[in-house]
Amino acid sequence: MKLYPFQDGIRKILSELNLPFYLTGGTALSRFYFNHRYSDDLDFFVNDDNKFDEYCKLIFDELVNAQAEFNFVLDRKSVSKASNFMQLFLLKDNIELKIDFVNDVAPHFGEFMFDSLSNRIDSLRNILSNKFCAIYRFEPKDIADIWIICKSFNCDFVEILSEAKLKDASVDPVTIYDILISFPLDKLDLIKWVKEVDVEIFNKELKIIADDIFNGRKNSLAEIYI
Repeated sequence: MKLYPFQDGIRKILSELNLPFYLTGGTALSRFYFNHRYSDDLDFFVNDDNKFDEYCKLIFDELVNAQAEFNFVLDRKSVSKASNFMQLFLLKDNIELKIDFVNDVAPHFGEFMFDSLSNRIDSLRNILSNKFCAIYRFEPKDIADIWIICKSFNCDFVEILSEAKLKDASVDPVTIYDILISFPLDKLDLIKWVKEVDVEIFNKELKIIADDIFNGRKNSLAEIYI
């Protein structure tokens, strides 16, 4: 996938700034943990950091200065900046890379990992609680990410959902159960899988996750695979 070398080049540039951002979301899951689906965007977070604006200026200036050497273009017309958010679009060889930088006011859970580029990588625990917060978007990729994490991560769903609720008060186990149990399997075709999944197995395992959540149990799916 041509986008991945582009991602890696940009991540290397950013890592040399030694800023406290960590890579999270689908790209962290797919590039660092599981390689289960292709993820196009880069999501970098810090948590309640009062130097966020300073970091954003450093990042913007560094990327502007790196354009010629690394043969990409920063689309200045598409730059979006708010108090706790910056979004950039980089273009190279007809490839568009979206990068979000977020100063997240919500608490963080779990320990960071580090990849070969010395980038901080978010914990599975924190990504999972974020995915439960995001499940109300009804995005197939969020369901796929919840499924792949639960296959590999021992956890207690009562604890994870309690942590998710600290981030988003609307998080509700019964609603999450309903969303998981009623997920339309034809939507799996919208996900850019690295390797095709078995739909019947996916459906069976998603129901195991849903039942564990509904009944306030530990993640029993991980016990099957670990």
